[in-house]
Amino acid sequence: MDGQKLNGLNEQYVSCINKVQDYIESNIASELSLNVISDVANFSPFHFHRVFKAVMGESLFHFIQRTRLERAAGFLVKDGDMLISQIAAECGFLNQSVFSKAFKSYFGCSASDFRKTHSMDCIKATGFFKKQKDNTQKLEYSVKVEDLKDINVVYIRYTGPYKGDSALFSYLFEKLYRWADSKGLIHFPDTQAIVIYHDNYDITQASKLRLSACFTVKKYFEADGEFGSMIIPGGKYGVGYFELDDTQYQQAWDLMYGQWLTGSRYRPDDRNSFELYPANDSEQNRKKKVLIHIPIKDF
Repeated sequence: MDGQKLNGLNEQYVSCINKVQDYIESNIASELSLNVISDVANFSPFHFHRVFKAVMGESLFHFIQRTRLERAAGFLVKDGDMLISQIAAECGFLNQSVFSKAFKSYFGCSASDFRKTHSMDCIKATGFFKKQKDNTQKLEYSVKVEDLKDINVVYIRYTGPYKGDSALFSYLFEKLYRWADSKGLIHFPDTQAIVIYHDNYDITQASKLRLSACFTVKKYFEADGEFGSMIIPGGKYGVGYFELDDTQYQQAWDLMYGQWLTGSRYRPDDRNSFELYPANDSEQNRKKKVLIHIPIKDF
């Protein structure tokens, strides 16, 4: 949640909003009525939609609709073979007609036109990433395809612009560390730091971007207040091994999507991408070891 909004906000409200966001993200194709969401939040429907808008700055309906449409846009970008009717259903729209009208209203173009200009196939064909070669050719990396088990994490969430803001990431992890350590959850070197990016930086407005700064835990821990708990789903990931300074993260992500993924036999799926920072990395090294995880599936 926005750092400014967190100040002065009761921790139970933060916990409530985090749980609702997690539920919506995990059940985007399901019915997400006010009554259903209010039950998740443990609020009466009459009060909850007012609480949500006051905290998030947008209505619950708009948040759900925006999340569904931006999820659909992500499918259009990442999966050129997926039928638009299938994307509409996967994102919780009753039919393609309703989806098409909502998509055009939000993005200003049809879903098919959006796909033509934004898809990975289009990006690959136009050589966009080749144009970035001068910026990325010195960045050495390797990629392994790995089958991961579910990962239990505790997290603190932030909503807003974050690109290049290393002070923000330090603040979030320091705050999370103090809380997690007080609960006996930190066990280095087993504990690892993770950042989950919930939204597509190229689709979602910067003010609405969500990230979760996380620490891994041995088993699920029921967090509360402004801190939350979640399970990162296991499965197949393309894992890029990098050593990066603070200016190279975007280059690394461009390489993973534009060079490795588009040249592989895999397509991305709908789980969240994330960065993992090995616990045994030396803090004296100017560059940090970063493992970029892209969820993938076979064509």
